[in-house]
Amino acid sequence: AAGRGRGDDRGPQNPQTVQTICREDAFNLRRKKALSSLLDGSDRSPKGFLDDRIEEFVADLNSKDDVFTTSTCSGRISVMVQKDIIKAKGGRWIYSTHDLANSNEIINSLKNITDKTCTVTFRLEPFVMAMECRNLGLASSLMGAAISAGFRESGISYSTDRVVLTIRTSIRIETPIMSSGQQLVPDESIGILTDLANKKMKENWRRIRALREAWTPIWH
Repeated sequence: AAGRGRGDDRGPQNPQTVQTICREDAFNLRRKKALSSLLDGSDRSPKGFLDDRIEEFVADLNSKDDVFTTSTCSGRISVMVQKDIIKAKGGRWIYSTHDLANSNEIINSLKNITDKTCTVTFRLEPFVMAMECRNLGLASSLMGAAISAGFRESGISYSTDRVVLTIRTSIRIETPIMSSGQQLVPDESIGILTDLANKKMKENWRRIRALREAWTPIWH
């Protein structure tokens, strides 16, 4: 009988083992590419780069071998002009901050709107983070800790070669304040709305701190 060719002395490999090795290699390549982009200062969030408030947090996460972030936002208070609020596509910010908002600046931003066919929306968007994990077990542990820290909207999506964990919380505000050229609420109400958004933003920041603390034991 013909002998085994050179290199066959290890015998046949388990297909599942081969698949695992391929998945690990693919994860490492994606991680390397994502971290390279972050070093260049880019991020997949709409702004395109990291917020100062979470830069250290993201850097700490990306120093771990088994995770990497793909898109992160610390939270935003904004005023957006949109043509079509039903489809929620397009639009532009006329006011945006990752810090506490200033009601006078928001009111002044409305004075520059001349398009009477658009809708202007006041928004508070909370912290959100998308990250890829090496395996489902780690993603499940991180999600459980995130939920305990108040990020109850978090979830995992996974396939044979990728596990993505998204961290979300329900702290948000979204309400129209101008339509068809008409301001829908008086300036005083915009001031009240801004105060409410600022209170929610402070709670958003508290939850981010709680998330970091909840994740610490997982890495040790």
